[in-house]
Amino acid sequence: MRKKTDVLSVRPSSVASLCEVVIQSDWQNKIVYTDASGSRFLFGNLVDAVTGINLSQQTLDDFNELAPGDREKLDGLTAFAIGKPTAAVLYYVTDPQCPYCSRGIEDLRILAEEGAIYVRFLLFPLQSHQGSLEQCIAVVCDGKGVDEFESGYRSDNQCEKGRRLVASGIELLKRNGISATPTYIFSDGHYYSGYLDMTDLLKRMKLVR
Repeated sequence: MRKKTDVLSVRPSSVASLCEVVIQSDWQNKIVYTDASGSRFLFGNLVDAVTGINLSQQTLDDFNELAPGDREKLDGLTAFAIGKPTAAVLYYVTDPQCPYCSRGIEDLRILAEEGAIYVRFLLFPLQSHQGSLEQCIAVVCDGKGVDEFESGYRSDNQCEKGRRLVASGIELLKRNGISATPTYIFSDGHYYSGYLDMTDLLKRMKLVR
């Protein structure tokens, strides 16, 4: 059975013989390149040899954006937060068994303690991680924070409130093309999936450290 694929955009690429096609497949935005006939496809990143800029990622950054109505729902889907609420807001999509997520949280803790950012955590348990869903629900039900989440907190408390919050978060994120952790969602609704080092994160948030 073929998976459903939606075509979001078709336009000429910076390579004269190729067209750039943005698709959504498996709840994720992706780029493929094709010739004028559309009979051949090329998968991978197009990188400027002089500047080193990933041109494919630049295009995805434009498309990786939450719908305006969904941005307003993020606060209500927050499981816990760190930092000062008056600082620049960042939403962090994470899974309790994701090693790159933990690496990202280490950076976020530093920036939150410095007062640079206020981080709201959205829980996105991956199906490939056994028990991750139950961990996320327990954290919400028992009112735990980032420390317990990072230490692998578990309990048998699978309350309806926790189930609803985690399920609603998963549904909203998937609807907007987010299917991986960690994912950083910025205040303008744009997002980036994958670990960002502190320098790149501050650059994307237009913050000077």
